[in-house]
Amino acid sequence: MESAGNDRRGAALGGLAVLPDELLCAIVDLLQPTDIGRLACVSSVMYILCNEEPLWMSKYLFVGGHFEYKGSWKKTTLSRLNLCSEKSELEQKARHFDGFNSLYLYRRWYRCFTTLSSYSFDNGHVERKDDLSLDHFRSQYDGKGPVLLGKLAESWPARTKWSMQQLVHDYGEVTFRISQRSPKKIIMKLKDYVSYMELQHDEDPLYIFDDKFGESAPALLEDYRVPHLFQEDLFDVLDYEQRPAFRWFIIGPERSGASWHVDPGLTSAWNTLLCGRKRWALYPPGRVPGGVTVHVSAEDGDVDIDTPTSFAVVA
Repeated sequence: MESAGNDRRGAALGGLAVLPDELLCAIVDLLQPTDIGRLACVSSVMYILCNEEPLWMSKYLFVGGHFEYKGSWKKTTLSRLNLCSEKSELEQKARHFDGFNSLYLYRRWYRCFTTLSSYSFDNGHVERKDDLSLDHFRSQYDGKGPVLLGKLAESWPARTKWSMQQLVHDYGEVTFRISQRSPKKIIMKLKDYVSYMELQHDEDPLYIFDDKFGESAPALLEDYRVPHLFQEDLFDVLDYEQRPAFRWFIIGPERSGASWHVDPGLTSAWNTLLCGRKRWALYPPGRVPGGVTVHVSAEDGDVDIDTPTSFAVVA
């Protein structure tokens, strides 16, 4: 029997108590969902570790497929694997255990529930320009550095038609591709994604990142036009089927987005923000952010990056 005193961790984990919580969570993540359920019955601390939402998010993303969020990652995963019924009440009442604390779990929980409104942001150091001519853009910025361009999307129908409510009304049944760290393909109906977006409290939320939106929802292509600075299409020499990805439709809640990375396609791209805020941080060539490890293949120069989530770098 484990003690309910101030050292619940030692009593509940036994010899495993020498391992840090981060390593314990990584080990539990290697188990199958059915084995995680059995492990949760071993002790109170194992129950805590086996019911962490990031764990069950990882389990679901490993499975992949069509995604419909059930209000928690545990229920979503077990439903996807047919290990519980739709009406199952997996979490009738939260359990509380005295004598246990974990700085690792607390920091992760904090990153899941923090809001960006509590952060102070400056305006950055990227130049802002309106009404640039094509010659000026090419001579001063193209291939030389980033620039923020104003007044290029003011006449787009998307500025009014791409509200969340209107998008769900028009495209709620359309499936879109979801970006996440697992190599498994995840797709969702837009209405299901918006439901997930409103309910979730993930450190690294899923977000729509779909390069095939023009095929699945062609009417979206009528709601914007390529700015005059980017009309030249070098992919035009290729057959359409041979083109690499060249346009993306992106929707995500706060905390979502890509962490540090090198663009896998070395894309030269423009990006327009229609709602909310998007924070960019750019490092010059040859400089690596703290906490990030870069591996470059000696054979083909392919770049592989190990990076924590965006908030884990600062939290």
